[in-house]
Amino acid sequence: MNYIYSTLTSANVYPVYKREDSGVSTAVKNIKINGGCNVIKKTESGGLHTPRGVVTPVSDEDLALLMQDKIFNLHIKNGFISIDKKNLPISKVVDDMEARDSSAPLTEEIIEKEKKKKEKK
Repeated sequence: MNYIYSTLTSANVYPVYKREDSGVSTAVKNIKINGGCNVIKKTESGGLHTPRGVVTPVSDEDLALLMQDKIFNLHIKNGFISIDKKNLPISKVVDDMEARDSSAPLTEEIIEKEKKKKEKK
């Protein structure tokens, strides 16, 4: 078993294609990697929680297929995806990853940083 850690805001579905003899490629499988980083969620106790990252277990076969996907590899290269054989605490893994993608909700802190950047120009 492999564990894919993600700091992406949205879940991503990576399709696996098979090329037919006719030359047409058909999606034969979809591998979904969970998202939800930086999105406020209600807990079972009624509180609120904003995850810094999420984990998705995948088989060796699915990981091999994912490693052939250009977008999946781009997510790894850009620091939004990390892979490990161990199911580690998410907080330990995401410390070394990109914290947020461009679709993450804005926070007051980020808005203030953007204002300061514009003021300097």
